[in-house]
Amino acid sequence: MTDNPIRPVTEDELKRIPASVYGRESWSTWRRALNRPTPAVRARMTAWIHLDRMLESIRHEAKFSLPGTRKPGIFYDSSVFVDFMDEYGDGPFTLDGIVAQGAIGRASRRSSPAGKLAIHRTVPRFSFDIRDVDAIGHSQSDQTVFPTIRSFGYDYLTFMRESIDTDGLIRMLDHREIRILGREPTDSVGMRLWDGRLFLRNGGGSHHFAGAAYIAAANGVCVALTSQLNITEFNEPVIEWLLEGFAIFVVPRHLSAKLVKATVQITGVCYARDLPEAIARDETLIFLPKTSANASLVIDALNKAGLADAAPWLAACLADQRENRALLAERFPGLKAQQP
Repeated sequence: MTDNPIRPVTEDELKRIPASVYGRESWSTWRRALNRPTPAVRARMTAWIHLDRMLESIRHEAKFSLPGTRKPGIFYDSSVFVDFMDEYGDGPFTLDGIVAQGAIGRASRRSSPAGKLAIHRTVPRFSFDIRDVDAIGHSQSDQTVFPTIRSFGYDYLTFMRESIDTDGLIRMLDHREIRILGREPTDSVGMRLWDGRLFLRNGGGSHHFAGAAYIAAANGVCVALTSQLNITEFNEPVIEWLLEGFAIFVVPRHLSAKLVKATVQITGVCYARDLPEAIARDETLIFLPKTSANASLVIDALNKAGLADAAPWLAACLADQRENRALLAERFPGLKAQQP
């Protein structure tokens, strides 16, 4: 199909395009008689064909699957950094996109009325036990997947042929790179609330810390620690705003601009945001307002192409955060897991 405003569209072309995209019943009598839509309608029809071709090519590509609320292992990269999608500075979470205006469209921004995507709060002096730590930020062994800190610690203790007793515990804790001991620790702990694990945010000493954690657990020994706790959690009204107002899909980044442009011609508006490298390489989220014209048709086409629907993923992250907030209060009664 071409954009030639004089050439009539053929019946075969009409069959390839959903009727609501071109709305033939709204054409003037002479346009229906000659099968000559207005330039705006013709542009929508052409955009649908372009979108269909792009989605057909995507159908044959390997599809990206969104991670859960955490990845395997206990190290830094096992986190799912949804908060990295947030704005720098104090500005609200904002989507960049295009709204239809003339032949090209104009740039548009939609900002969340509830502020930033993530909230960060700090507890200056948080008391916990070494056995409470679930994961470790940095380690020279971060290419190996350990299911728990204890399995990591046992692996190291076995390698070092260390005794699983009080003497072994003292030797592990005496390592110079364990910096969360003492009255003024320089390491800290943190938690992304949708993940739910308590991370040691360390500069080193991961093997000895894990070894100490294993020995303490094996012998039922308390090793009391106090440090700063940093909690990152979703600003829940922002997630609800996204889930209620938008269909959200993951698309290949190299096609995202073309997909957005075609979608705008069909629906009148579309937004996009690149996923951070920490979540996915070369993937983009597109946000299609659910109330836009022909939105259901485009959503159906994206689903049939096998593109990942990001809405269930965000909903699962939100549900896990709510569950973990309750568990956090149970694990650490002295810590009030406040609502954002």
